[in-house]
Amino acid sequence: MAYDPKKEYDYKDVPELVGYLKRSAIDAYMISENSGITSHCTIMDDRYVVSFPIPLVGSSDRDIARPGMDGQGGGEALDSGSGGGGADCTSEFDKIRWSIDKIVEPWKQLPDPKNVDNEIEKWITAVSPLAKEPKTVGNKSTGGGTIFTNLDQAGKALGNMSGEVIHKVEAFVAKLASVTGGLHDKTMVLGGALNSEMKMFEETRTSVVKALQQGIKVFDAVALSEREGFKMVLEIVSATIDAAFIFTAPEVVIERKLLQTSSRALQTLKSSQDAMVDDEKVDSYDSAISQLDSAFEAINKSVTKAEKGVESMLIGNLDSMSQSDHRKYYDVTMDPIDSSAIEPAPELNVDHGKAKGVCRKFGDVRTSVIEAKDSLPRVSMFTCLLRSGVIGIGSYGPAHAFSDLNVRIEKLLANLADDIENEAKNFDLAVEAIVSEDAQARSRLQETVDYIKGNPGDPWAESKPAPQRVKGNTIV
Repeated sequence: MAYDPKKEYDYKDVPELVGYLKRSAIDAYMISENSGITSHCTIMDDRYVVSFPIPLVGSSDRDIARPGMDGQGGGEALDSGSGGGGADCTSEFDKIRWSIDKIVEPWKQLPDPKNVDNEIEKWITAVSPLAKEPKTVGNKSTGGGTIFTNLDQAGKALGNMSGEVIHKVEAFVAKLASVTGGLHDKTMVLGGALNSEMKMFEETRTSVVKALQQGIKVFDAVALSEREGFKMVLEIVSATIDAAFIFTAPEVVIERKLLQTSSRALQTLKSSQDAMVDDEKVDSYDSAISQLDSAFEAINKSVTKAEKGVESMLIGNLDSMSQSDHRKYYDVTMDPIDSSAIEPAPELNVDHGKAKGVCRKFGDVRTSVIEAKDSLPRVSMFTCLLRSGVIGIGSYGPAHAFSDLNVRIEKLLANLADDIENEAKNFDLAVEAIVSEDAQARSRLQETVDYIKGNPGDPWAESKPAPQRVKGNTIV
């Protein structure tokens, strides 16, 4: 089937377009090489007729087989011309095909946006338990979790009681709500990064198709002895920026502080612009192949800019979380209830039944936190972004930065689940000690306090390799 410039080709048609491109390039080569006073080329359906003028006689014609529509074959000298068989051009045609393969081969197997979309679906499973309410982000709907409802109900129950022990639990509930919101916001950054890569590769695939079609047009123009240039406007970086901000917009996040840290980290991406494609008109095979190469270089520059921006967003958010003055937004600092908080006092008013209800709400919140924590490791960029290492910032794009932030959030959620469990036990034992006025209950309460203070957990610690056993100078 012949190339149809009016047809709307898409990425699945790339192998077909590459075939057309090779044929057009060889056509352009034959015209360029035989456009002087010593030879002239005419393109026929299945052959090239190369004419060599002979003074006072006319010309000597040589027929050379033309490649098929798939760009393959051709170059053999045919014996039907008036000048006999002539020289074989198969090696020259092979070199042209090799030159085009060198340019376009890495772009024939770009990441499939559908695979990235599958990771976004997994991400939705992870972020939904942390969400305050259901939201539609782009064309995706994230569910609303029950954490904030449970915390609100726990707060109302605590409001019917009083005393230092109650004040401490109320302070924990407030911290827990804030930290859950902060971790939700950072999880939204993961969604933004996935969405950015998905939209970026959708646009990149479109740009590849456009570049191949423009290449065919330019080579065909050269074959007609006309001048033509690449007419392409890239929108790869701009699509990436839009996709990132959809997931980090003010109406999406719970905690406004994300806007400060995320916007700073997005500056690299926001300030980037798509590379320009050279549209200078060309009139020879050599200049056309050079412009084709430049067009794909421009596409790669835009992909690289976009991915560096996404990577910067991920790294910037991780770095911001780790700053000592920011850790309180993502990690609850426990202030356990000890014996001093349960001493009899006029303001002490504890309802055993309501207190048990608060502990049950803590258990429900912990279940939601664990659900999010267990879902996060299933979300990854490594497989869905795999491509040639020459494209963008490498074979896996920003997958390593994505993984680092993902692991940090997972550790913080695991630590938060432990904190919630410890707070529930601590409060339960404190109430038990108040109600029973039993020395044994006080002793169990103090054991819990000692455990909490002695095992604070450190989700900020970097993972260290397992120590190696050494005997002499040999690792055993």
